[in-house]
Amino acid sequence: MGNNLSRDQYYQKEEWKQIIDYPNYFVSNLGRVYNKKKQQFLKSVNGQTNGGYLIFNLRKQGKTKTFQLHRVLAQHFIPNPNNYTCIDHINQNRKDNSLSNLRWCDYSKNLYNRGKTKGLSSKYKGVYWYQSKNKWQAYINFEKKRFHLGYFQTEKEAAQKYNEYALKYHREFACLNVIED
Repeated sequence: MGNNLSRDQYYQKEEWKQIIDYPNYFVSNLGRVYNKKKQQFLKSVNGQTNGGYLIFNLRKQGKTKTFQLHRVLAQHFIPNPNNYTCIDHINQNRKDNSLSNLRWCDYSKNLYNRGKTKGLSSKYKGVYWYQSKNKWQAYINFEKKRFHLGYFQTEKEAAQKYNEYALKYHREFACLNVIED
């Protein structure tokens, strides 16, 4: 429970909304789901997807449907005036479904705020070893195009160049490299 609030103070800030098309279920802004018919909370969540998103099941007319918690929270508590289809976890932690960590976006912006792809030669996003030049290369993807940012003697220099352009082009969706000293 955040900010040293007591349990009672924490839950006093809880707001409930009926889940769309599921009149027996309610979701709170704190991520809890309540079954009105059984008068009980769902036991946290039922697990997670292969991608790490928290999920839970609801039943209606004898049929069970699985929902991703972050999507239900966003649909019920976060305005979406642009009718975006993706929900971005700002801090990249798919288990942190606090409303302050969720925002609607389009698919490309959601990709901007993604960490480094596993298996590449560099520990930094937007950087890889360019064998034929024997240097590190920095690149950035923007609006479905890849832009070459230059060749560098060190991996850190390439990562710094990526960060510079990520801030410029990806703005608030930029996923910056943490560069060690």
